[in-house]
Amino acid sequence: MARKILQKMEFSEEIADKIVYCIGTHRKRGKAKLESLEARVLCDADKLDSIGAIGVARDFLFAGNSGSGYLYTGNEKKLSRSGKDYGYTEEDSAILEYETQLKFIKKKMLTKTGKVIAEERDEYMKNFFKRFWLEVSGKK
Repeated sequence: MARKILQKMEFSEEIADKIVYCIGTHRKRGKAKLESLEARVLCDADKLDSIGAIGVARDFLFAGNSGSGYLYTGNEKKLSRSGKDYGYTEEDSAILEYETQLKFIKKKMLTKTGKVIAEERDEYMKNFFKRFWLEVSGKK
């Protein structure tokens, strides 16, 4: 589909090949080798969009629209240590997504700039969820 759009927009074959490669590899979750800088940049950009303030907002929006719709269950830390995937189950929640996925994204960055940006966004999320648990427990 992307190739057809790029041809319509009169991109050269060489540029179209690079774009199609980037699109095809960026969501393979470690199965595809990201050989070009452009592919690594796209992969990092996608990951960066899922962390920080935007990532927290997306997390809660998604949880509100998913199967369980829970803000939190109180079991997130215990469940995250089990190693099981609770996505789309009764146990799923916005907080569980953070505990099992979002807090590990900064380690998956591929570019130097991506790592710098991820570090700051990760710190924001860490502080947000730390405060969340303090408020839930009545300590703030």
